[in-house]
Amino acid sequence: MRNDYINVLYVDENQDGTTGGSHYCLLDLVNMIDKNKVNPLVMFYQDNRVTENLRKYNIRVIIYCKPDPINLREAVSDKKLANHPILSRILRGIQILINITRTDIIPLMYFIIFIIKHKIHIIHLNNSVFAGLHWVIAAKVTGRKIVVHQRTHLEKIMPLMSYHHQFIDYVLGVSDHTKEYLLQHGVNLSKYTTLYDRIDLDKFYKRIKKTPEMLREEFSVKRNQPLIGVVGNLQRWKGQITVIEAVNTLKNKYPDLRCLLIGDSSKKTPDDIKFYEELRTMIQEYNLEQNVVITGHRDDIPDILSALDLFIHASTSPEPFGMVILEAMAMRKAIIASNEGGPLEMIIDGESGFLVKPNDPKILAEKIDLVLSDISIRARLGENALQRMQSKFTELNTQYVENLYKRILT
Repeated sequence: MRNDYINVLYVDENQDGTTGGSHYCLLDLVNMIDKNKVNPLVMFYQDNRVTENLRKYNIRVIIYCKPDPINLREAVSDKKLANHPILSRILRGIQILINITRTDIIPLMYFIIFIIKHKIHIIHLNNSVFAGLHWVIAAKVTGRKIVVHQRTHLEKIMPLMSYHHQFIDYVLGVSDHTKEYLLQHGVNLSKYTTLYDRIDLDKFYKRIKKTPEMLREEFSVKRNQPLIGVVGNLQRWKGQITVIEAVNTLKNKYPDLRCLLIGDSSKKTPDDIKFYEELRTMIQEYNLEQNVVITGHRDDIPDILSALDLFIHASTSPEPFGMVILEAMAMRKAIIASNEGGPLEMIIDGESGFLVKPNDPKILAEKIDLVLSDISIRARLGENALQRMQSKFTELNTQYVENLYKRILT
């Protein structure tokens, strides 16, 4: 390992078992960074769908499986004994000590040793200034610098989480909306820069392996049959329920309308598991089994987008950015997106797409109807979307990031 390298450890803290846009944006950044200046290491808490891609680029990947908390009362076979007032208090106290050791002390010691052993200069967290407390402590204990790429907006911020961001050396945001979000939550932005994520069009187009006709045939969709789609992990705030309700409103006018819900579903997060079942139940209750298809994770997103007549982004909470919107723009697709968060900076309403009030199936259905009923509208929106994406979202300023690393080290 050369002494003139800046050794940067990139950490993605996602632990719900899904692979999302933040993973692929991290992949793009690490792949494009100048390896003559920066020596990257990447750490995940779970294996995911980008680890092999990173290894193909000869980037070292570490999977650190954080210990899960335990429940001692569940481990006691005699439930009557486990619920005994005195014993339950003793078990609870022991459980707290064990879990603090397992989930806090052991990871923290591992991080400190890892930083020292690998001579890390900078820790670059990939999620939120309100996460990564262990890494912030480890950085300060070892005298290292810490950068956070703000890609996730947490709905609930605990008091402890709202404090440690003061010790972060620099914050990179993915949109101006991210900047507003951080300001609202009391983050000092004297050391902040917005860096839009981007689409590498050459690489993106090389991923296209199927014609629209082939993709439609796979889902038994005829050539002139209307096909719309949503791409995103199946999570409540992603708005798939709003889309299903809109399809239900339109099914009499468009009886052969087909809607694809494309995305990972977490097998670990309780609310995501519950939400997945709610989606399935709603589809059955509305008799939409022939109209709405839950595809699960797909690696062929460019192929799917190429086959759609309309792409929908329906998040009910503000999206920090929304990489899949850029991908739809790259495929010349007509887009309907929620009118808050990142989409406001990506789409010009009525010109390169339509922006609608989130969580309103009636308004969404009206816009879907407008777009599906007029092919000229679809063509105009799609062409304008591509031009806007090409003019604003195709360059990744890795030189700024490299210079940032040098700057904060001095």
